[in-house]
Amino acid sequence: MKKFLGKAFIEKRGEKMVAIATDETIDRHGESLPIDAWDLKNFKKNPVLQWAHDYYSPPVGIAKNIRREGEAIVFEPVFHDITQMAREVKRMFEEGIMNCFSVGFLPHSEGKSGEKIRLE
Repeated sequence: MKKFLGKAFIEKRGEKMVAIATDETIDRHGESLPIDAWDLKNFKKNPVLQWAHDYYSPPVGIAKNIRREGEAIVFEPVFHDITQMAREVKRMFEEGIMNCFSVGFLPHSEGKSGEKIRLE
């Protein structure tokens, strides 16, 4: 799995948090992924939020209402209150200690023009 370190900030819209999952900003590694290349089909079947890309621990929430807005993919993070970790992560976002997300992805194919990228 690769990690894309692009612009992924969170904002408050009324009572909801809305996060930019990814956009076409060039990240600190000099990479940019086109919005049209993202394939969200499998992710939408199980849209979990993992803490720090840790797929061996339970998720801290879900990515609700994931969609394209302009040149970005956005979602509403919904944190559960089942585990202490999820409650702590939610509180860090509410308090502004954390203000962005990082997406993990698997390329369908390497280096081909028009490739699709799966959000994992």
